Amino acid sequence: MKRLLFSISLAIVPLTFCFAQQNVPVILVAGQSNADGRVPLSDLPDEFKTFEYCQWSYGSGDFETATGHFSPFCPRVAKPGIEMSWGFDAVVYHLLGQQWQQPFYVIKQTMGGTAIDTTCVHSTHGWFWSPDAGEKSLLKAFCRQIDACLPHLPKDYDIKCLIWHQGESDQPAADRYYDNLKDVITYVRQHLAEATGKSRYATLPVVCGTFAKGSRQGSPKVVEALYKLQRDDDNFHVVEANDLSLLNDQLHFDAKGAVALGHRVFQRIMNLPPNIWPVTDKSLIKSLNGEGVNAHSTDPYTVKVISDDLTLKDMRMMKEASVNYMRLSHYPREPRFYELADSLGFYLVDVMPEVVKHMFAPAASVPAPFRPFFTQYDTYLLPYKKITRQ
Repeated sequence: MKRLLFSISLAIVPLTFCFAQQNVPVILVAGQSNADGRVPLSDLPDEFKTFEYCQWSYGSGDFETATGHFSPFCPRVAKPGIEMSWGFDAVVYHLLGQQWQQPFYVIKQTMGGTAIDTTCVHSTHGWFWSPDAGEKSLLKAFCRQIDACLPHLPKDYDIKCLIWHQGESDQPAADRYYDNLKDVITYVRQHLAEATGKSRYATLPVVCGTFAKGSRQGSPKVVEALYKLQRDDDNFHVVEANDLSLLNDQLHFDAKGAVALGHRVFQRIMNLPPNIWPVTDKSLIKSLNGEGVNAHSTDPYTVKVISDDLTLKDMRMMKEASVNYMRLSHYPREPRFYELADSLGFYLVDVMPEVVKHMFAPAASVPAPFRPFFTQYDTYLLPYKKITRQ
């Protein structure tokens, strides 16, 4: 018996995005080996081999010291013996160039096998992402690199986000990963705000990928910390990689996995403000354009008990069918459902009988019996977390 979680009732509705690009975009990239890149260059698909708009500054601990000068991006890594390699970020740069059709800049500091927590003694060459690592602090090296790059950027630059992929090497200190990564993000944001004099960078968006399910160093506690950060920080965005494929080393994404993660990170960047209309009223619902389904939480074997794996499998099937919108019929879902949908770029609307009639009405006009639903259960349209009622 084939299991179907969602009903096949496709609906086409109008969708309005605003992708106007005015300033010169800058992307920051940091992390360990999956961010650095471990896919052989021979496996890079032909359609992702053009990077005409991307200029980068690259550093990798003591493998390569970054300067403030930019050069045309060409996929490579600094680690000896595997220089001809690429990672998911190469796909992101290609897609950004196709989208923006204008020059943009990347400041990247990545080094394989590096942890945040200084108690992780196997961190490569004694380098750590902690600010407390002294001369071996990759975080401080990254900030020095940013400082050196700023004078070489066009005057109208705009730092869009930090792409972060790291955590495998923090497996021994996974219990502290939430606090450790929060400190790293806070350090980068505060440094940017002070170095540029632009206070908006104190809330710089961070786009962070998880690990493939079969990763030999993937830690559930690290993933839990990432999703907790997403819940606590409106500008921290998790991109799910649980279902992606790995190289034979069972640690690094293979070409298929890297391409898929690159697409997902690109999609998340495109959904960052101000690239999409904020969800504040009913007008955006009327301006949505995409293919959608009514989604029901039902399984023929487990009935109403749906595992995260089954939910993710269904969401991937929907994405393959070009579905980007779900109408939840007719009840709120568990928090993990929203996190998975957010990481994959779905638009969601909770629909509850009776309550839905008042969901966009002024608070004073909502009948008293239904007001508790608006505080206990909210209405979502992702990637913007909540629809707020004016």
